[in-house]
Amino acid sequence: MGTFWEPKYYSLIVDSTSDIANVDQLVIALRYVLPSGVPAERFLIFIPNSGHKSEEMSNVVMDFLNSHNIPIENCRGQSYDNARNMSGQYSGLQSRIKSFNSFAEYVPCSAHSLNLVGTCEAESCNSATSFFMLLQELYNFFSSSTARWDILKTYLKKNLSVKNLSVTRWSARFDACHALFNSYAFIIEALHSIVDNQKEKAVYKVEANGLLARLKTLETVSELYNGLENYLVQIRDDFDVFENKAVEITGCSEYAKDSKRKKRERYAMADESRSQPLTEITGKIDFIRNVYYVIIDTLKCQLSSRRQAYEKISDIYGCIPTLYKTPSSIVIRNTCETLAKYFIDDVENSSLLIDECILFSKLISTDKNVKSVLSMYKLIKTKELECMFPNLEIVMRMYLSTAVSNCSGERAFSVLKRVKSYLRSTMKEERLNALEIFSIEAELVEKLDFNDTINTFAHQKARKRKSHKEKWVQCVKCKNWSHEACTNQEDRYICQHCDSDDDMHQFSRQLKDF
Repeated sequence: MGTFWEPKYYSLIVDSTSDIANVDQLVIALRYVLPSGVPAERFLIFIPNSGHKSEEMSNVVMDFLNSHNIPIENCRGQSYDNARNMSGQYSGLQSRIKSFNSFAEYVPCSAHSLNLVGTCEAESCNSATSFFMLLQELYNFFSSSTARWDILKTYLKKNLSVKNLSVTRWSARFDACHALFNSYAFIIEALHSIVDNQKEKAVYKVEANGLLARLKTLETVSELYNGLENYLVQIRDDFDVFENKAVEITGCSEYAKDSKRKKRERYAMADESRSQPLTEITGKIDFIRNVYYVIIDTLKCQLSSRRQAYEKISDIYGCIPTLYKTPSSIVIRNTCETLAKYFIDDVENSSLLIDECILFSKLISTDKNVKSVLSMYKLIKTKELECMFPNLEIVMRMYLSTAVSNCSGERAFSVLKRVKSYLRSTMKEERLNALEIFSIEAELVEKLDFNDTINTFAHQKARKRKSHKEKWVQCVKCKNWSHEACTNQEDRYICQHCDSDDDMHQFSRQLKDF
């Protein structure tokens, strides 16, 4: 905590996971700027069994900050994953923290955002969910048997294979879609060979036949090819392009809805009249409405909600991160006025901030090494320009203190799996947090002096405990403790190790003189 107080401003990083003993561990980390001008993210603590509700997590976080005298008023940002209990704008953790400090702007974790966008898209409708279940079942079917895997490899080309899905990494799902797209025809042939094999067990032949039936539908391949494209708005009206690609691959042009038996239309009674004829919805229209548009619109909605959070931070700080590009005086004036109104307790006034920004922009205009807000802030710190640009330095420090991801929490979880393994599953929380700090913050631990700690530990854990009559004497050189009876009651006690070292030095000097 010692290095934390001078920078003042910080951002809060919170996440949770379960350990090997199925204990829910809430991690708390802080991001702030060091006096050297470099941002740092520090692990603080694991707190067990804090609960998953936003109110419970908020109480735990606030109790921790208050117990360690970390003022919530200096918090300028908070970054969590996109779970509703964390990111909810009405009752989530971020809204509860903002009730204590309105300047603690929430930034969605940039490392989770796109991954969760894909997850929301995959769970947006039943057809998308069943499609990804098909990918996993296909991998499980072939990988669960070495014989079936060998059959698949005989039909596949080199560097082609079916892929496993991943719960945490969306890129693995893209790899699975891409692998199925490139080897679709070969997988069909491999499944046919298993179905026609008389020596194969009946249960596996039935399973392979079921996978074949699900793969030979137009809907499956349309979703597959759609999942390989990277643009959303442009392809909303291009469904026919994907449909033609699907027809080329499967040779099937009929949808599952069209192949089902149609319900007979009820005859109208004598006293009934039908002003409008009943319109029949084809399989293509049904797929476009209930699957294709649902996936595209879900992706657009999820991306839009995350973009708005990033745009809010960008609107607050305006052109400050791009002062090295020498923006116009009008843009600088508008940005400084917004900052002065927003951070009314941190920025002295808008006119001073405007003058500082214009002067600093002219100062670095010829320096080609300054290409980011971090390099601008380092320039202020290395050349000790804080007295010339006090308000600008504060704004840049708050900007650099804003966390844009909770990767520090994820790294703490990785260390947690190594530290609290199945061999140490009953470890207490105090020891767990100590070992976590030793591992995560090794750079800081190496700078500490452990001599006093080791001596204190040795003194406390000595077998011969000190009674009220016993006295202990400290060596004037190495500072180690010894019992008074072993010291000959000397005023300036020197232990045997230090005394022997002195004798050796004296003997070596005599040899040199000789």
